[in-house]
Amino acid sequence: MSNLSIAIVASTHLAEPCVAFFTRFGLPPAAVFGCTAGDAGRISAALDRPVPPFDACDPVALADSFVVLASDDVAFQARFLDRMVAAGCSRRRLILHGGLHSQAMAGLIDRLTPDSATGPNGFVEHLLRNYPESGANPIRVLADRVAATIKGDLAAGRKTLAVYYPDAAYRANLGSEAMYRRIREKGYNVIFLFGTQCRDEYERRPFSYLVGQEYQTSGILTLLDFIDVLIVPTAMAGLPERSRVVLAIHDIFDSPMEVETVRADRPGAPVAATAAGDSWDYMLVPSSSVMDKPKAALMTRKNRVEIPSGYMKLDHNIRKFKQLAAEPDSIVFATTVLKHGFSRYVALPDFGESVVEALLENFPQHRIIFRPHPHTMHFKCVSDIVERFGADPRFVFDSNASEYMDSYARSAVMVSDMSGTAFTYAFTTLRPVVFFSHNEADGIEAAFNGVSYFRHRQDIGFVATTVGEMVRQVRTALDSPSMASAIRTFRDAMMFNIEHVEDYLVEHIDCLMAGEMGPDWRYIPSLKYCGGLEDPRAHETVPQLLELGYKGFNLVHYQARYLAMAQTLGHVHLQEQDQEAMERMVRNGSCIISHSLQELKMKIDAAGAI
Repeated sequence: MSNLSIAIVASTHLAEPCVAFFTRFGLPPAAVFGCTAGDAGRISAALDRPVPPFDACDPVALADSFVVLASDDVAFQARFLDRMVAAGCSRRRLILHGGLHSQAMAGLIDRLTPDSATGPNGFVEHLLRNYPESGANPIRVLADRVAATIKGDLAAGRKTLAVYYPDAAYRANLGSEAMYRRIREKGYNVIFLFGTQCRDEYERRPFSYLVGQEYQTSGILTLLDFIDVLIVPTAMAGLPERSRVVLAIHDIFDSPMEVETVRADRPGAPVAATAAGDSWDYMLVPSSSVMDKPKAALMTRKNRVEIPSGYMKLDHNIRKFKQLAAEPDSIVFATTVLKHGFSRYVALPDFGESVVEALLENFPQHRIIFRPHPHTMHFKCVSDIVERFGADPRFVFDSNASEYMDSYARSAVMVSDMSGTAFTYAFTTLRPVVFFSHNEADGIEAAFNGVSYFRHRQDIGFVATTVGEMVRQVRTALDSPSMASAIRTFRDAMMFNIEHVEDYLVEHIDCLMAGEMGPDWRYIPSLKYCGGLEDPRAHETVPQLLELGYKGFNLVHYQARYLAMAQTLGHVHLQEQDQEAMERMVRNGSCIISHSLQELKMKIDAAGAI
């Protein structure tokens, strides 16, 4: 128990939570006062103890206490300060910031300072002793405390690699503990940071710390400025500014998820990256379909690099699949995330119940496993399906956000819509997928910028546009054991470093930690470069003409970029063009920029010859 003395002056509605806060953290108040006589009477009844009004207190008697004012009344706050300061009370001991003792702060302290679950928490005393500085930015104080804890565990003089798991999803996507142990053996600090507490195997690793999610903590992760390289499973804002960010892309195949970065009206036009899209320096690319995908010309703050690493989660899945060796007695229905721009193409919410009903009726020898995307679990359309079919003994609702291999290993066929997990399932199990695509006739491939996902669906299964056709194609898939060989051939041609992804990353970790380029990595220059990774070819001073008059453009290589300059521009001295002039030409379509000659020609073909 701390020897700090706490007194509380409160209005009626804030008294109980304020008393509860300090009591919770081992600092029960020695005295409680109501702001007014009316407040005092109501607080007395609520706390079942005598509570006098503030006017009845002796400020001198409180001079050695921390006096917490819990009131929204601005006029009373001024009167409180005048009276306490006039009595000789130190301004540092008069706590006016409710942020220091709010329910939100209590939750953060519980999550981020481990002793609070079992006993008094020294962090609350730390906040009080550092007031008023702590009142101006209690999150900064909390971040400093978390950072001090982490840095105290690290070996001095070593660079630090951090792996951040924002929630329960995608944890297996970021590699095994054994891989990070090998990286640690190469002379680096390795730490694991968690946004959400799940109490799973990942959080039991050595050097694991809870730091909260960005939206919960208003920037604790952002303020951990000692991290050299940070690996994340999805693009996000709010990351440490000085860290080089490695995006371990969680889609195994060329995905429609990036449609929002594409200008449908002008395929070659540049697009301003979002804060999340602007966050990463390196991308771990799983397959050639992603590596070769034409990218929108993004205006980002920094140059980036794509690494042909492969997909760590696939290696994990293949190992787990071999261990489980389950007899397939099920059909799994796995849907993609519901988000803006996707709703008219995905199975949920309009067709989910019909699909589950048809599978239960037509395949009585199989269990039907319903596995929605982890970020869609709370949607009403999901709960409606669970409520309607939950009593059926053959219906299984798989709500495990971070692990699906038990369901996949037991399934002979997957039914999906446009989820990336369809390729994950097929490449793991070598079993077919039936794609339910009710809007196929609307030109779904064109709607998503021609991503190869849709062209390659029949390399791993079948496409159905109605529920009846879906049933027929599931029957065909169940009777097609020979598809395993075809799926394996396709997988091996598309994926990088199958079953050796972690070996590849350990081999190249020195390049990552030093901010350098690996031998087979691809450099992506920004249209608005102002810092970040730099390609060694970026200082070429003389443009190289590659091809004259390709569909009305001259193709040029200059400073690590491939440029198509419209012949209608006449003779252009690239060395004399500033950034504003280049962007103006890109916007009006007279200049197209790419990272490869092949992609440059594809952009010209898409834009149309001039």
